Amino acid sequence: MRILTASIRINLFRLAFPALLLCMLTARAQAQTEPEAPREPEKLTNGYQISFYAGGSMLYTNGYYNGLCPCEFLFDATSTNVVFGGSLNIPVFQDMSLYLRAGLNSTSTEWFTARTDSLLSTPATGYVGSDLTFDYDLMNLDVLIRLIGRMDGERVYIGPSFGVVRTKNVRIVDTEISSGLATVVEDAPLDVEHDLRVSLIIGAEYAFTPMRNLYVIPAIEVDYPFGKILQERTERPNFSMRPTFYKLLLTISYQLF
Repeated sequence: MRILTASIRINLFRLAFPALLLCMLTARAQAQTEPEAPREPEKLTNGYQISFYAGGSMLYTNGYYNGLCPCEFLFDATSTNVVFGGSLNIPVFQDMSLYLRAGLNSTSTEWFTARTDSLLSTPATGYVGSDLTFDYDLMNLDVLIRLIGRMDGERVYIGPSFGVVRTKNVRIVDTEISSGLATVVEDAPLDVEHDLRVSLIIGAEYAFTPMRNLYVIPAIEVDYPFGKILQERTERPNFSMRPTFYKLLLTISYQLF
């Protein structure tokens, strides 16, 4: 009886082992062919970020300038320049930040006008061209509120900007067209009451996240001044100019925590 029972056990093991092996191979093949479950995207949070930004600015100046020469610059002028600086993002809420920026904005804009006037090279009248170069350099501090639609998407920001004027120089050169004689008529800083430019900045940006904690943010913005560079008087020079900046910026930002 014991011999018969042992024989039955051996036969059952021989039958069960191939079936078990087949089940294991089938399960392994099925696990290799089934796609992995999609990973949950990492949740982005509004944190403390330090940034560097740079880009181009278009300076649009409307107004007039009456120089020491009998020349009048009455039309608007534009110039393209470079702006750069650093910034700090301080979270207030998940969708709002205090956005502080400090940077340099160096510009040089040129006007040209012409007239018929007495010549210096010969006792006659002739055609004289006047070139005006307006150098206007700012060291600015921007105190902005950043509203975040998505951390890896669209944002807007708005706030005041306080610019310390480092350079506000005008240079006028008269050139006789016939002889080519050039004469420096004026080369001096603008005579204004203060060296502070207060303006309003409105901007829109879009954030990309190529890797963890790194943001690449292109932006466009308008920097509109509240006041003019003004000197209204009867004697020359007198002027009234409003420099407005239109900027295209790229910010590289790293989130510390």
